[in-house]
Amino acid sequence: MRNSDPKDDIAPELAACSAALAANGFKAYCTKTVAEAARLILDELVPAIAPQSAAWGDSMTLQATGVIEALLADPNIDLIRTFDDMVSGRRSSNGGAGRF
Repeated sequence: MRNSDPKDDIAPELAACSAALAANGFKAYCTKTVAEAARLILDELVPAIAPQSAAWGDSMTLQATGVIEALLADPNIDLIRTFDDMVSGRRSSNGGAGRF
């Protein structure tokens, strides 16, 4: 996905966090800007994974990047609205037009 190591251009704290996640079996990605994070998620990771459903924790990153709104608008992804008061395993099965 990327030709150079993005950890070369990020803060040492983020590089250390990324390395710790990798050491524990996680794939970690670092970007310099919110726009780059959105592109990475929406243009590379989501298409590579091709999820049928998705959910999220309370992620300020996903909110700041616009990723949640993009996933809500995607009719191919059944987005589980985890913060909906009515959620008890409910999913937005209305063509991606779910609400928070």
